[in-house]
Amino acid sequence: MTSTLGSRLAWTVAAPVLLLVLAVAACGATTTTSTPPTASATATATATTTPAASASPTDSPASPTPSATAGWVSYTSTTNHLTFEHPAAMKPLECGWTYIDPANPGSCPQGDGFCCVFFRSSDDGVTQGFSDISSNPTLYAGGITRSVVTVDGVTGTRLSGTQTEGQGGGPQVEYDFTKDGRAYNLFAYVGGQSDSLIASAPSAGVFDQMVQTLVFTS
Repeated sequence: MTSTLGSRLAWTVAAPVLLLVLAVAACGATTTTSTPPTASATATATATTTPAASASPTDSPASPTPSATAGWVSYTSTTNHLTFEHPAAMKPLECGWTYIDPANPGSCPQGDGFCCVFFRSSDDGVTQGFSDISSNPTLYAGGITRSVVTVDGVTGTRLSGTQTEGQGGGPQVEYDFTKDGRAYNLFAYVGGQSDSLIASAPSAGVFDQMVQTLVFTS
């Protein structure tokens, strides 16, 4: 009787202990069977990143525009204290002012003439009057256009208009600069327009290019 009771008591005590051991074992089995994320999955995700596109090795910058003054030659006027470039076919004359006519006359025009380009400084020794846009604005009934320009580091004014009154006429362009107390006046009867006085005169574009090459000298 005592033996049977001892056996039951031993089972009563051992049973909970056994259940606890089985529970712990079960938990340990669950932990060991968990599968962490594989390294290969992470590596695959990284490999699909696309780098920023780069310029094609065949790309190249646009070719530069050839200079509008290519083939021009340089001319220096010591009388008018300036150097500039002009089309090679034109032959400047020193007439007090520096005078350019594409027809290349052998002598200077009477007065300021009706063609074509005149470069002058205020101390060129010429005493007679010189008619241009700024000195006779009332001759330009259609109005005068003015703009600020810079040439050889000197800021000046560009004027343009069509002379409708008085002697001469047609579209004209003028530049005025002052440097070291000396005034410079550059004037042209321009060609290439339906109302040009001399059709063969340099166009306004050519005259503008000539002025842009100007270097003021002492």
